Amino acid sequence: MYKIMIVDDDSTSLAIARALLEKEYHLTLVHSGMQALGFLKGDDLPDLILLDMAMPGLNGMEVLKSLKESALLKEIPVVILTGEGDTKKEIESYRIGAADFLQKPVNADMLRIKLRQQFEAIGLKRENQKLKAALGEIKDQVAQLFSELSEIEEQRI
Repeated sequence: MYKIMIVDDDSTSLAIARALLEKEYHLTLVHSGMQALGFLKGDDLPDLILLDMAMPGLNGMEVLKSLKESALLKEIPVVILTGEGDTKKEIESYRIGAADFLQKPVNADMLRIKLRQQFEAIGLKRENQKLKAALGEIKDQVAQLFSELSEIEEQRI
């Protein structure tokens, strides 16, 4: 089961997200950017973060910047949630590294579709990493076989 961290200062938004997603995903709900960054220092990292843009303290853009500057956290896809219709902020969030963007109030079907797309991409990325590792092992085996073949050829001469 994929793990999603939802960061939103609005308890109603968190409750709605929980109701929509808790049957399909393991959820971690946090109420602030600071709380999110604190949680992300632990070992149990989420597969994806849903991040509200407008929060007191650290806003969503500041949290996104912190995530993308961290070697450990930069690969976690972040989907921005906002009630603002500001195209400039949307473009800036994509430039910083947001994976996607959703307007509040969130349409349940659109949320599920966008999450499904993100998790398909995560699955493909993980499969690619496995295949790269397997290819590396095969290359090492081939190099070893060529080395042994070269030694046999040298002994024949």
